[in-house]
Formats: sequence, C-alpha cells, structure tokens
Amino acid sequence: STFTIKKFPSHHTLTPGVALRQYMAAKRKTVHVEAYNGGIPSRHDRILAVFGEIEKYRTALIQNKSGVTITSLGDGNDGKISMGKVYVGKTKKQMTIEVTVDKDGAPQKLLNCDFLDDVEEFQLSDKHCVCGGLASVVIQPGHTYEIEAECSPKSLGTPRVIIAFQFKDTEYGNSYHIIRFLFAHITDLDAEILKPTAPYVRQKYRSRVKGCITVEGVRPIWSSRDELVLSKPLGDYFIPASLRSFMSHGKLCGDKKKIKAKLSLSNYSDKFQTLLYVEEYQMEKDINMYAMRDASPFLCERRRFVGLEVPGLAENRPSVMRGDHLFFRKSGQTTEYKGYVHLVRKENLRLKFTEKFHEDFIAGSKFHVHFTFNRLGLKLQHRAVERLGSDNIACQSLAFPTREAIEIKRLRPLRKIDNREDFKRMLFNKNIGTNNEQLQAVQHILAGTSRPAPYLIFGPPGTGKTMTTVEAIKQVWKRLDGSTILACTPSNSAADDLACRLLEHIPATEIARLTALSRRKDLIDLAIKDQILKISFVDDDSFYFPSAKRLKEFRIIVCTLVTAGRLASADIEKNHFTHIFVDESGHAFEPECMIPVAGLLDINNPLGGQLVLAGDPKQLGPIVRSTVAIENGLQLSFLERLMNTCKLYQKPFI
Repeated sequence: STFTIKKFPSHHTLTPGVALRQYMAAKRKTVHVEAYNGGIPSRHDRILAVFGEIEKYRTALIQNKSGVTITSLGDGNDGKISMGKVYVGKTKKQMTIEVTVDKDGAPQKLLNCDFLDDVEEFQLSDKHCVCGGLASVVIQPGHTYEIEAECSPKSLGTPRVIIAFQFKDTEYGNSYHIIRFLFAHITDLDAEILKPTAPYVRQKYRSRVKGCITVEGVRPIWSSRDELVLSKPLGDYFIPASLRSFMSHGKLCGDKKKIKAKLSLSNYSDKFQTLLYVEEYQMEKDINMYAMRDASPFLCERRRFVGLEVPGLAENRPSVMRGDHLFFRKSGQTTEYKGYVHLVRKENLRLKFTEKFHEDFIAGSKFHVHFTFNRLGLKLQHRAVERLGSDNIACQSLAFPTREAIEIKRLRPLRKIDNREDFKRMLFNKNIGTNNEQLQAVQHILAGTSRPAPYLIFGPPGTGKTMTTVEAIKQVWKRLDGSTILACTPSNSAADDLACRLLEHIPATEIARLTALSRRKDLIDLAIKDQILKISFVDDDSFYFPSAKRLKEFRIIVCTLVTAGRLASADIEKNHFTHIFVDESGHAFEPECMIPVAGLLDINNPLGGQLVLAGDPKQLGPIVRSTVAIENGLQLSFLERLMNTCKLYQKPFI
C-alpha cells in the first residue's frame, strides 16, 4: 500500500507536540534530531529544542531532504507558505500542503506534523491524524501525502506560525526535520479601501528658493458685510534674521539664555516670544516636508481657478484653509507665483493667481509647489505676551498671582456670598447643588473672591468642569448687573458646545457666536448647526464680523481664543468685558490663553476684572512641534503652570 499507518499506544496522554526530542545538532550541512525512540517529550521541550537552533540553522531546516519534497500553491522564498488574503467575517480558507517522496528514494515515515507555537487562527489536519499526534504514516516512493492547513480569521493582521515536519528514514533509521513558515494576510473591506497606494517614503526637506520675485495672486472675497474695524495695530513679528541663521545651523547662541531662564515677571515677554519664534521655525520646516516637485496643476471652472491635487489633504496633511496661500515656481526660474486658496475640496484645492497667470497657463505645465501656514495666531500670541509683559501690575496679578497681592489689593467682592440653601434654589442646573465643589466654585466666581488672580476650575474627565463653567456664566449674566462676558475655547467645536449649553437658559438675543471668516458652514455639527447659525453672523453664505458697536449690544460673546484677537484689535474698550472665561484651557499655549486677556481684561474693573480658567492639566496639552520649545516650557498650558508652580494654587484657597 501507499501508506503504512502506525497507531500510538492508547495509554499515552498525547499532545500535538509529540515526536521531538530535546536537542538538535548540525551535521553534514543538515540538522538532525536525535532518533525518535518512542518517547513523548512535552510541547515546551519541543519548542525550546527547535527555536534554540532555528535561526542558526534556518537554511538547512527549510531544505527538502532524504528525497522528501514539501510543496503547496502558496510556496514562496525561504520556506514561506502564504495563504494569501483572508477576509474577516468570511468563510475559512484552506490550503493543501503536499509531502512527496521521490520515486527513486526509500520509504519515509512521517512521525509528526505540528505548529511550534499556538496561533488560534491556524489549524492542521490530515486523513490519518498524524497532525493530531495519534499516528504516523510511511510514505512510499513516488507517492504524496496531503495535509490541510486552515485559516480562521479572527482579527486584522498577519499571523505567522512555524510548521515542523518530523520524518524517520526507514533505510538508515535516522530522524530529521523540515520546517515551513505559514502566514496569511487577514483583512476586511474597510482595510482594503484605506490601504496605502504606494510604500511610504519620507519627504526630503525642501526650502523655498531665496531671492525669487513674487507675483501676488488674488485673495478670496469674504463677506461684503465685514464691519469690524481693526483700529489697534498688529505687527508682523517675523523671526529675527540672527535667530533664523543660528537655528539653521542647529544653534541658539545668545537666545539660549532667554529660553533656558526660569519664567518670571522680568523675562515673560522675551522668553515666550523667543519660544514662539523657535516653534514657528519648526512649523516652517514641517510644512516644507509637503512641498511638491513637478506637480501638474490644471485650469478649471472656465479658467477662473487653478486646481491642484494634494495627496493627504483630506487628512489635513498638510492642513490648508480658505485664505491660505501657496507658491508655484517652474524649475530653473527665479519668479514664483503666489496663489490664494478659494475652495478646499476633499483631495484638491481651487486657487487664484494673477489674471495673466491664468491667461498664459499651458495644460501639462509642471511646477514646484510650496505650502504655507496662517501666521495670524502666532502674531496674536506675540502681541499678547508683549502687551502683558509691558504691564507689570497686570502681569503680576494674572500670570504670577500671590496671596499677598490679593490681600494688598483687597478688592471688594462683586456681591455677597449667598446662603448655601438659598443659592441652590437659584441654580439653573440643579445637579450643581448636589456637588459641594461645583457649588462652591460657582458661588466664588459670582462673588469674585479670587480677583485679580485667575479662578481655576480643574479636574479629570467627567467631573463637570464645563457644566460648572456654564452655570457660572449663567449666574454672572443673571445676577451681576452691567456684566459682559467673553467665553473662549481653543477650538470651534468646543465653542459651539459651550454656546449651545448657554442657549438652554439664555435668550439668543443675548449671545453672539463670533466665528472666523475662513470657517466653513458644512463643518458645523449638523445636530447643533441651526442653533449656532441663529446666534452667528452670516451673509452671502459666509461668516462676517459685525461692527464693534453691534457687538457691544450682546451680554455674552462666544468665540475661539484666536478669534478673540479680532476683538483685541478692534475699537473695544479694555474694561468692556467684566469676565473672561477660557474653557478647555489645558489644550492651549499660555500665549494663546493671553490673546483675549491682554487688551480686553482690566483687573481694576469695578464690575469684575475676573479671569476664569477651566480644564484638565493632566490631559494631553497643546501640540508643540519643536523639541527645543517643548524642553523649555511652551507645551505647558497656563492652567498647568499655575497649578504646578504657583503657591496660591497648591492648597485650597478661595
């Protein structure tokens, strides 16, 4: 017969790992294992024996030997067997592994076939249970014995396992092994759609060519009703040439002392401005990694726009917004064309250059493209720390508050702290009354007991920080006559959420949601879009800023920290806002937190002058790109710095 089957004695407790002894030795370029003598070593011993030598003798172990050949449809190089793609949720996939003895050779006994480790996705089976360790078979010359490998997909990935075949040469009596490496690519339809189209190659840093003549493009037209006059200057705050030169060589030289020095009242402006310059330099390097060489833009919409396909645009790599600009330059030329982004699509941009550029454009032209980022936020941060640093009293009170300073100033409370039970009855959110810390926070913000120092609301996720902030804003609005509130957050989504919570008890006529001109309406959460648009300023399908006079009619203005910079640049008195709240302040740079504070908050305002910060200092802080800036404190939010370094906040103090 083709096979001689030997059953193992029934009194043995057999495992799939039978049939290997405990060591391997290299002889005559072939790895042999001590002859099988009926013993039943443990699976652990077998794994130790094989793995101990497998890398050392890999080439010899994968070789077919003694006339035995192991093949399958998934055969690859270096002893690998691929089962190909297997889809999660689909049926199991099987593959036949054929063990063939050469017709001119001697019969070979297959003692065992098993995995060397446990991988739940794979199983082996055969007709006579050799894979189960219950029998052995003798394969006659010229015949083939089949083993079925099966893959049952559990989760995405590429599981791998080693199969060890143990044989005994019936002619010479020696035992030997052949191994194969079995693997499969387990995937699903979503993973197939999202898989990369090409191997990742890190882009080389490409800076713009210096000395080029720049031809200005056409800026997008914002709403024709933009009525907010910016009467207060905002400088350019370009990186100083000396600092840029040093950083290009990986050095800081004289500026190193500025950023290494401990933050204090005397160096507040210098240190933060230098850190912002260092961060901007890194941002320039990062954005230049997205530079495109020999890009092929195209004319579209009757030559009104120049289109550009940008890989990664949908994932904000790079991040591009309406109003940003790009530079186009042909190879070898010293003229670059500045184009402004008018529309942002999923994978492409619509830009406008000078009219002549559109007229002379030739289809198929190649350009080198450089991206830029909006510097407005950086400029506003520079101005904020510059303003605050030049006012020692305000800087001391807000950025470096002390118990002594509060006691010396002895500001009269804005109102008497109500009896606890009476105050509970006046709460908008009755749940606040069941939490002593939240109730106390709202009472003391209303009374203004921490002035001129900031009042901090902090805690881990789910502890009601935003709920407490919202209640405090509502109480100030209702119970402090003449109060006006500026409520800020680092992001639009957080500002939208805050505004919707306020609308639960405050009329829409009292709240203004101030939104950046570049924001797209389609990015507002559909669940709250109608509410947000109701209190926003929209014209011609775009947001706009109303006049300062119109804004002063609202008791509450909600916006992002950067958008608050527009208010700080407008003709709005420093003492107009009695209270400034910054929710999610743990996610913002300290200079960013200062944008609404410097220029819009008067600590001597008899009706308030109160700054309230809410957030979680233990959560992920602001994203900083420069390692130098990270090492020297820019990643530390204002909230976290006060809690970590200010003695006033080390212990409970009201």
